[in-house]
Amino acid sequence: MSRKRIAFLSALLAALLTLAACQTAPGGPTDGTAAPSESATEATPETEPASETEPVKTGTPVKVILLSGQSNAVGYSYNNFSRGSDFTGERLEAARNGYPKVLIRFSNNPFEQAAEPQYGPVSNTAFEPVTFGQGSVSPYPDYLAFGPEVGIAETLTAAYPDETFYIVKCSTSGASLLTRFNPADKKNPTNLYSEMVSFTEGALSDLKAEGLAPEIIAFCWIHGGADSAGNPAVYIDTYKALLDGLKTDLAEYMPENGMSVIDAGIDTISNTNAEALNAAKERFASGSSKRYFFPVTDLKLGANQHFTGDSMVVIGNRFGDCLKTVIETLGEPETLS
Repeated sequence: MSRKRIAFLSALLAALLTLAACQTAPGGPTDGTAAPSESATEATPETEPASETEPVKTGTPVKVILLSGQSNAVGYSYNNFSRGSDFTGERLEAARNGYPKVLIRFSNNPFEQAAEPQYGPVSNTAFEPVTFGQGSVSPYPDYLAFGPEVGIAETLTAAYPDETFYIVKCSTSGASLLTRFNPADKKNPTNLYSEMVSFTEGALSDLKAEGLAPEIIAFCWIHGGADSAGNPAVYIDTYKALLDGLKTDLAEYMPENGMSVIDAGIDTISNTNAEALNAAKERFASGSSKRYFFPVTDLKLGANQHFTGDSMVVIGNRFGDCLKTVIETLGEPETLS
């Protein structure tokens, strides 16, 4: 055998022995491929997939308040305060100038279902400071209508002068909870629950586009006159459905410990069976640390079952006082009783 042939066979045998060693090395791959290095596996750690139901909130957190209900949520009070009014001087001037730290988007009587259609619809297209004129359309050239937003803004401005709040108001006069705000009737083209959700989503999307992370800290509700003659238990069941619907349909904007609910009572002078409905509202509120109720029977009614200017400011102040408690307890979980 020649020397060249012997050298060739020796080289071939060495290669076969090397290949066998690679295939049988402890922990090594059995297909002859190289094992990945430790540094390579450390560079690609597994990551938790983002939850589809709890999207990551980015931007500067801001507090949002929903305001809804019937005519006294819309606002048929006017800024022609009577003699002896407490809402005068610097208080009145601040409301006239607007509260720069409390901004509002509003949609009043969106489907022209007001008791007097000439009072609606009216809305704005961007957040603006709370002031007079954000209620119903006024039939009086020199007077501007307003709702609870003025008293809310006054209270929050005094308590938190350096913080900005956002109110989203979608209300309609004379609208029954059972037939107009009922989330079970979403397919109805004039369903006010669906309109409220859609309007709120649009308003909060605008805030997100500005780099903010809006959270709905509370839902303020002044309603019940249209349903006061009915069964209070049925009303409360439908109200629960409305609240559950909001928490689901607006889940992206709900705070970690849940949205609070603030319910104003209704007057007992013009509403049949109002005392029974107010009692049911108060019982419902007492069942959770995140539910609030306040009465309005001590306040003065004007024409057409609407609260007068001073009384409307007080209603807003009472909402505001409840909101202060909401804000101070935001980090606390809900407790049921």
